[in-house]
Amino acid sequence: MFKESRNGEGLVYDPLVKKWHDFTLPIRENSTWFAASSCGLVCFVDNSKGYVLYMCNLMTKSWTKLPEPHQRWISDYYAVSITVDKVSKAQHALVARSNQLPNDYLRCCFAIESCDSVSCTWRTLLSTTLHGWRGGENSVICNGIFYCVIHSTAMLGNRDDECRLGLLSYSLSEGKLEVGNMPMPCPLTCVKLINCNERLIMVGGIGKSDVVRGIGIWELGAQWKEISRMPNKFFRGFGEFDDVFSSSGADHLIFIHAYGSPQLLLFNMQQQSWRWSQKCPMVKKHPLHLFTGFCFEPSLYIRPWGS
Repeated sequence: MFKESRNGEGLVYDPLVKKWHDFTLPIRENSTWFAASSCGLVCFVDNSKGYVLYMCNLMTKSWTKLPEPHQRWISDYYAVSITVDKVSKAQHALVARSNQLPNDYLRCCFAIESCDSVSCTWRTLLSTTLHGWRGGENSVICNGIFYCVIHSTAMLGNRDDECRLGLLSYSLSEGKLEVGNMPMPCPLTCVKLINCNERLIMVGGIGKSDVVRGIGIWELGAQWKEISRMPNKFFRGFGEFDDVFSSSGADHLIFIHAYGSPQLLLFNMQQQSWRWSQKCPMVKKHPLHLFTGFCFEPSLYIRPWGS
């Protein structure tokens, strides 16, 4: 969790020993923000100079800059995911880019770009036009499938009974794209996709008209199956929620916190239990002070390609 969004200083929480530790990111670009993590590696993005990605092992402090695309990307929305093959250690980065068509609010240009540690170059896997949807900024790779949250461009006005979010999936092996075929389980204000041991988990804010009235956790199978819903005593403990909040996870743990508070809530999927972390030492300095964070699995045995 970051103390400030503009530098690399922060705190890391170890759920095994239930302690917070001082931690500094090795990459300290002011415009760098967290993008994705997998198998001990974390991908950061610098979008001030086009779209530059860095792969990093936070435990060994080793990092590398990924090759830049041949043409500078200029898009309205980006979603980044990475995956690491646990056997070959091959690393794969995907970027989903979205651009609204000029004078056409309902249609959006959507492309998926790919770069891996074998080819070390960017290539376009998919380029298409979405009708009634636009890409978002949240994605994940799970079981060889790239999933991306998409936002409806057709649902306007007071249609609060419908969810304005959907799911896009793209099979990396088959090159098959599916858009909006898996409806959300209920109206949601925001969602976060998480890969937990190759299980696609979704954390979502339950509510209408951009007001969060609860938080639920689902797993995708033949359809979305609810795993748990945050008890009211924990939900009230966050204070006042905006329409969005932060969540991440790995293995069997899910971490949730509000952007306006350093309080961290943990959900254990194995034990089906909710609990607060130890009190975070960070202090809210002013009313607009926001807190951002992410989850990664520590590893000493994997290196970013090219490092």
